[in-house]
Amino acid sequence: MDEKRLEAIEARTNAATPGPWEVREHEGMYALAGPNGWPIEDGNPDPAAPNFVFVAHAREDVPDLVAEVRRLRAVEAAERAVIEAAKAWASYEPPDTVPLPDVMRELHAHAVRVREAVRALGDAGR
Repeated sequence: MDEKRLEAIEARTNAATPGPWEVREHEGMYALAGPNGWPIEDGNPDPAAPNFVFVAHAREDVPDLVAEVRRLRAVEAAERAVIEAAKAWASYEPPDTVPLPDVMRELHAHAVRVREAVRALGDAGR
């Protein structure tokens, strides 16, 4: 999600009546009520009023925000994998009895895991 999109969502949120909101029923009529229990708009609302703009955009804003949270969680998980792979590589200490070719193979295997984790991190960030 680019910064312009995020700023637009934030502006709509900041312009709307603070929450929490709830649906209230009175004599068969329904309205959104603010934290004080009173309707957040009167009976003759202006469709350009901040609360209506907020609600009108919610159907696109909420899925976009959910997608962004999921993308960021994937990036975070990929970052953790890179860190864990790098830690394993950095902490590898072969026993003195292991032949040098085996040590080289193990170090190469660690390097491959780090490279794969870094590649996954790049893919997660897209």
